[in-house]
Amino acid sequence: MIKMPPSLNSKKLFLGIPIIASILLWSYFLKASGFSLLEFLTIADLSQALQVLLSFNFILFVLLFPMTYAIIFSMASFIEKKELRIIATASSILGLIAAMFLFLGTSMTIIGVFYVIGLFLAIETAYIKLEELKKFVIPRMNSDAGRTALLLVGIGVFAFTALSVLPEQEKYLNETEKSLAKLVSDESLGTGLSESLADIYIQTQKQQLEELTSSSQYTDLKTVSDPKAQNLVLYMETIKQQISSPAYKEQVKTQIIQSQGKLSQEQNVEQVFERVRKSLPFYSFVEEYFWLIAAFILTSFYFLIANTIVLWLAIIYGTIFHQIFSHAFKSTLAGS
Repeated sequence: MIKMPPSLNSKKLFLGIPIIASILLWSYFLKASGFSLLEFLTIADLSQALQVLLSFNFILFVLLFPMTYAIIFSMASFIEKKELRIIATASSILGLIAAMFLFLGTSMTIIGVFYVIGLFLAIETAYIKLEELKKFVIPRMNSDAGRTALLLVGIGVFAFTALSVLPEQEKYLNETEKSLAKLVSDESLGTGLSESLADIYIQTQKQQLEELTSSSQYTDLKTVSDPKAQNLVLYMETIKQQISSPAYKEQVKTQIIQSQGKLSQEQNVEQVFERVRKSLPFYSFVEEYFWLIAAFILTSFYFLIANTIVLWLAIIYGTIFHQIFSHAFKSTLAGS
């Protein structure tokens, strides 16, 4: 490990500047994206959700968020653990306080606390891995330290969601129910649903007709000369042709869509979910522990992004920053 000489101790505090700058950068783009963790519980428009997640600002936030970790973990190869603890902890606290007042708001304090705790523990992990690992040291060190840091942020997301939803659980539950009702009644989803229901309805009719016309009683009717029997046979054959036509399917779809429209106008959200409560015994658990379910859903969403994107970016950035710091400190040592 390359260590900075004692003569540079007074300059080490300047290493906190890129940490603070990176925190301000990703927090700015998080704010600019319009992303709100709790609003994703009640969002009913999938296109609106995707528009936020795929926005330029949110993508930049995801790209910049792991940069703070990469900068800190890269320093572990060049300065003492005690010094890195002080620099990283103080810089991250200052950066988060500034970010909350400028962009994020103080409601994110809980996540911020776990963010700092995660950094502190991740620094411990980084130094342990630097001593233990023999191959691919830097990427693996960044991976293990990054997992530790992201895990603590995930706990912060869980705590933030649970503590935010619990005092107003009924409000969030009602808004989520309304969002689900709107989602189900969405025109594009309704069209696809009516298509499927029409197929099922017509297929059921075909099966019933097939069973009827293949019975021995119906076969006997075909040989009877009675006009009424012959008319019945002709009528059944006409029905079989009719239900196989595209026009009949469109007619069934129209009737289903109209009935869906009447249902949405005549029954409000409370009536719809009252049926759900009666038909699903475990729904009482959802109502009582919605804060827990909400925390689990949003934390799972966080870990999906953290483990599939953020962690790998932290490994890549960490390897790059290690090379940058290595050249910088070697140049400093050569000139001292």
